[in-house]
Amino acid sequence: MGVVTNLLVVDVIPSSDSSETDDSSEPSVAVDPLNTNQIVVGAYGVYVSPSIVSPFFTSIDGGTAWTTYGELDHNDKSLAWSQDGSTLFAATLVDTSGNNAEINTYSGTISGSDFGSPINTFNPVRDLDQPWIRTGSGGEVYVAYNDITSTGVDTANVLVSSNGGSSYTSADARPELWKHHSGRAGGALGGQRRDGVRRVHPLDQRSRQQRGRNALQRRRLCGSLR
Repeated sequence: MGVVTNLLVVDVIPSSDSSETDDSSEPSVAVDPLNTNQIVVGAYGVYVSPSIVSPFFTSIDGGTAWTTYGELDHNDKSLAWSQDGSTLFAATLVDTSGNNAEINTYSGTISGSDFGSPINTFNPVRDLDQPWIRTGSGGEVYVAYNDITSTGVDTANVLVSSNGGSSYTSADARPELWKHHSGRAGGALGGQRRDGVRRVHPLDQRSRQQRGRNALQRRRLCGSLR
């Protein structure tokens, strides 16, 4: 491997946009797979019950200069880029009632000013965590998440959309049915099931106990920002 030179490190949680005093954790970044100068990033921001008002930023020159891209209320997020470079996607987790949460899907363009309103809200009235959004080469949008309410061993779930994230159907997330498919810069994710149907790999099959600890840490983080 060669030596990386001219590496640009950017603090995506500037003090002017965040009152966070803990770990300044969990930024998310997505890069246009056809033009790596175009980048979108998100960060945790100011806690406003019951979620965190968090900023997003875009760059069209490889990260030298940044423009604000609005804010979204959420407790967790993930970003991706469509494989044709036309669309930015965000999946956010928002606590609702009790221990339940919903996942919102947003779309936007690099020339826009923000993500606007969600194009889909997934709310099965369950304790969800860790949304992860990716795109496919055929225009698919995939959202993976953990269902902590589940009493079974497997809590990973995957939603798949064939209409740009406007609606989803459930996909089989059992790891034994998958093989990895290497992703591109925009966040491609895919695989081939034994029956020939294209699906996504659930990415993270950590133990149920670890997923529970992650959810607890997330809620403690939100509490510490009050």
